[in-house]
Amino acid sequence: QQLVDNQAGLGSSVSLIGKLATATTPTTTLQNGQANWLFSLNGTAANATLQVRDSGGNLVWQGSPNSLSPGEQSFTWNGQNLSGVQQPNGGTYTLQINAGDSAGGAVTSQIYQRGVVTSIQGANGSTMVGMNGAVVPLSSVTGVTTPS
Repeated sequence: QQLVDNQAGLGSSVSLIGKLATATTPTTTLQNGQANWLFSLNGTAANATLQVRDSGGNLVWQGSPNSLSPGEQSFTWNGQNLSGVQQPNGGTYTLQINAGDSAGGAVTSQIYQRGVVTSIQGANGSTMVGMNGAVVPLSSVTGVTTPS
């Protein structure tokens, strides 16, 4: 604990380990052949496209969400690219959402992760939180609860 306390920003963050955290980030890691995201549309959309991009920004998959209604939704990508080839576990992928309303305006959205915090680490002067097999900046954590 003393070693952790000596690292700037890590000491108080250690208490997050084992807690359920929500972090605003569109990026996650492919694990067990799938990647999971949560997202929320800020209004009713007339159309929407979900795009999964690899760490190089290349389009790997695209499709439509299950619902165009506002509110929290989950999306699980099966890890297969546009050609149906399964991508390897451990890769980092980003979800993008393009949504529009019936008048042709944009419908904004938030993309986030929710998971149990498994680690706290320092990287390049920033405190990082490990969750869902990926690391996200502590600054992106928007909520923490005790899992039931």
